[in-house]
Amino acid sequence: MSASLGDDSDEEASEEVPRAADTPAISAPTVLVADGPNRADRYASWIDSPFPVEIANSPAGASELISPKIGVAVLGAGVSDDSKQQLLDSLGVRNPFARSILVQGDDEPPMLEGAGYDICLFTPLEEDDLREAVSRLARIATYERAVSAFFEYTTHAANMQVGKSETALSEDETYQDIQERIDQTKAALERIRTSMDETDRRILMESLEADPGAGFASEDAGAGGGRHPDKCSDCGLEWGTSHGDGLANGYEQLGAFVWKCTRCGSVQQAANASHRWLARR
Repeated sequence: MSASLGDDSDEEASEEVPRAADTPAISAPTVLVADGPNRADRYASWIDSPFPVEIANSPAGASELISPKIGVAVLGAGVSDDSKQQLLDSLGVRNPFARSILVQGDDEPPMLEGAGYDICLFTPLEEDDLREAVSRLARIATYERAVSAFFEYTTHAANMQVGKSETALSEDETYQDIQERIDQTKAALERIRTSMDETDRRILMESLEADPGAGFASEDAGAGGGRHPDKCSDCGLEWGTSHGDGLANGYEQLGAFVWKCTRCGSVQQAANASHRWLARR
């Protein structure tokens, strides 16, 4: 990796970025901007609200800043393709929900398919284009992170329900705290979901379909949408088929990409989204 990153100039524009979900458990993701000093500072000034921004002026500095809190990475034209690939690999390991934007010089081709990035933009970069890309990927990353949190909370709650009466659960402060977190996260998911457009939803579905082991059945029309797995991963009950005896279709949809088995009560989440290519010029 080189010690520093080059720089050049782009023109500016202006447009307000939609605010991310604001709950105790879900906040706007941090954006990492890696490029030469002038360009990195300019990009950061374009996207600094409502997102916290970390700036790196060398690949080594960017690598040190990559952590689970980084939700979107902007790797500028001053970063070589080899360094971009190394940073993308590191980002995928440290935060599987993170999304990435590559900026290439106007005389350079996009990085080869398979590099694991989401959006490729080219210099001279316009402010509107960068802000739109960051806003979209931040929304998707936040949604995926919220789905994961919802899954963890509902799984914990389901485990606590085993062998306990409703009265005992109502008096259990830990259980009630988890239920409050579930309600907060579910409300946040609904707010984010209603703000999504068709492109956002397509990206989410493509991410799920990218996993050949996910085993999803046809699309549901139920609240929250999403495609349910073919069967319960714990007890093996087939999902999507009427069973009767109170089992309904085998599952209850708790949220987008999160389901609960009506027989054994286990909660199952869709596989983590993988990186996709969304836009190239």
